[in-house]
Amino acid sequence: MNVTDIAKPIPFSVSRGPLEHERREQIVAAAYMQFGAHGYGKTSVAELAKSIGVSSAYVYRFFDSKQSIGEAVCSRNLARIAQRLFDLENGHGTPTEKLRRFYSILLESGYELFIRQRNIHELVASAVSEDWIAVANHREAIRAVLKRIVVAGRECGEFERKTALDEVVLALGQAAVPFAHPILLAQRKLKDLRKSAAAVARLVLRGLAP
Repeated sequence: MNVTDIAKPIPFSVSRGPLEHERREQIVAAAYMQFGAHGYGKTSVAELAKSIGVSSAYVYRFFDSKQSIGEAVCSRNLARIAQRLFDLENGHGTPTEKLRRFYSILLESGYELFIRQRNIHELVASAVSEDWIAVANHREAIRAVLKRIVVAGRECGEFERKTALDEVVLALGQAAVPFAHPILLAQRKLKDLRKSAAAVARLVLRGLAP
């Protein structure tokens, strides 16, 4: 499984024109650069259009608002984090080993994107606060990976089977929030987050023991 198996496309209500159109890809790439350089809030559609030598009207042939452009940029970046989690689930190692690494991979990937790229942090923080589709898809991807790891752990006898699967996945997902939320990540030092992620992983594994 990979991220394309779980992510949903942005609906046509917010995205216009052929999805694979070369110009659309150019607009998304330019938006990533402009948001990164100037911030999402300070970048206008007119400035974005000017940066690639087209009119605002032309941009609106593909996207019906600045938010829909932000959705596309956000989806692409969150997909990179989700893909690392799917790679973990698909890779070598026992379910216990994978779950032990899950929280640290989520943390390191999110910190790289949300904190070290400060203006992208602003974009994703807006996406979270306004509950954009890209964020909902990302949460679904996280839950999907956790569910598959837990199911595998139950099948090989590493994890307990008494608790309802949906309840376990919900709890594990909630435990992941401090390591996935851009605003929460910004409030703590990386070294402290790493310690917390390791502690949460150990506690989770003790709770799942048969």
